[in-house]
Amino acid sequence: MLSRWLHIYVSMVSFAIVFFFSVTGITLNHPDTFAGALKNTQEKGKLNLQWVSSKDTNQINKLNIVEYLRKTHNIKAAVSEFRIDDSQCSVSFKGPGYAADAFINRENGSYDIMFIRAGVVGWVF
Repeated sequence: MLSRWLHIYVSMVSFAIVFFFSVTGITLNHPDTFAGALKNTQEKGKLNLQWVSSKDTNQINKLNIVEYLRKTHNIKAAVSEFRIDDSQCSVSFKGPGYAADAFINRENGSYDIMFIRAGVVGWVF
């Protein structure tokens, strides 16, 4: 009796694990089929020039820049990279099924931000 009960429940758990890995394997290997087309959008804006115009890269106000972009464009993903060059800064936000890359001109504070959204399947898997 115990062996029959054990066999039934171990088999159900094993089937659930195999089913989970088969579904995620198919969706990860064929994202274009299941996620549909990626949605690319672009927006423009202008930052406070004092945050980015300093010659000393240690004086660039990274926190204000990131929080301004999050608030203005409703970004909820984590910052994956913040790069500072002589003429521009770039900020990358990455999350499940989501990416946002902002390119900021250090001379005038203008920026372009590009969003890539993969949809529900990209977010789930």
